[in-house]
Amino acid sequence: QLARAVERLVEIHPMLRAQFLPDGTQRILPRLVHPPFAVIDLRTTDDVDTRLQAIRDEKSHQRLRVEDGEVVDITLTLLPDGRTRLHLDLDMLAADAMSYRTLIADLADLYHGATLAPASYSYRRYLAERTPGNREADREWWQQRLDDLPAAPALPVVPEAERENPYRTVRYHHLLTPEAKERLLAGAHARGVTPAMALASVFAETIGFWSTEQRFLLNLPLFYREPLHAEIDRVVGDFTSSVMLEVDVSEPASVVERAHALQNTLHANGAHAAYSGLDVLRDLGRHRGLRRPDPRAALRPALARLC
Repeated sequence: QLARAVERLVEIHPMLRAQFLPDGTQRILPRLVHPPFAVIDLRTTDDVDTRLQAIRDEKSHQRLRVEDGEVVDITLTLLPDGRTRLHLDLDMLAADAMSYRTLIADLADLYHGATLAPASYSYRRYLAERTPGNREADREWWQQRLDDLPAAPALPVVPEAERENPYRTVRYHHLLTPEAKERLLAGAHARGVTPAMALASVFAETIGFWSTEQRFLLNLPLFYREPLHAEIDRVVGDFTSSVMLEVDVSEPASVVERAHALQNTLHANGAHAAYSGLDVLRDLGRHRGLRRPDPRAALRPALARLC
C-alpha cells in the first residue's frame, strides 16, 4: 500500500523525477532509474536498536545520485510487534522546506486511499514566468561593494588529510520549553527585532568567537514563492534563494544592539536579492581570484534528511 502511494507521489510531482546534469541544468525524466521505495525487514533481528541506528547513520549521510535523477529515497523498516519506521531522504536541490511538507501530506493522503491529481501548474512554468525583478540593477549594486565585502568566517577546521568523510553531517540541537520560546518571541518583538534576527545575533557572536576574522559573511536562505498561480502552494520545487549578510563583531555589543544592526543590514541587502547570494559569491571569487564555487557545495548545507 505504501509502495503504491510512493509510486503515485513520484508521478504527480515531476521534481521527484528531476535529473541534475553536470552543467547545472535539469530535466524531468519520464520514469526513475532507481526505485524510490524499499523495505527492510528487522522483525526477526535480535539487536534491532543497533540495526536501526546503523540504517539511520547510513541514510543520514548518503549522497543521492542526483545526476541520475535520484532525489528522493523512502524506506520502510519492519520491526517486531507490528511496529514500523519510515526513513525519508529528500535532496533539497529538488524541493524546499515547504515542498517537503506538501510531499509528506500528499504521501499520507495517498496511503489512505485519496485520489490526488497533479497540480495544474508546474515548477518549470514558475521558473519561466516569474518576474526577473531588478536583477541587473541589483547586480550592479553588489558589484560596487565587492571591494568592501568581507570573506567567509575563518574557522578552525580539521586538516583535509585527516578528514574521514567531508560530507558527514553532525547535528547539534537545543530544545526550548514552550514557556522559554514564548519569552524569546515576546522579548524580541518588544525590542523591535524579529525572532530570527535575535537568534542570528547569537549565531553571529558564536561564529565571531571562533573566527580569526571579526568581519565575515553569512549566507542566509530566503524562502519566497511568487503568487503566480492559484495552486502555487501545491507545487514541489526549490523556491529558495539566498542573501549575503556581512557581520562585524569587532566591537562589543549587546544581543539587542547586534540584532538591530544585523536586521538593518539584512533589510538593505534583501532589497537587492534579485541577484542571489550564490551569484554574489561567484563574483566575489572571480574578483579575488578564487576558485569558482560549486553550486551543489554551496547548497549542500540546505539538504534535508529525516529518518
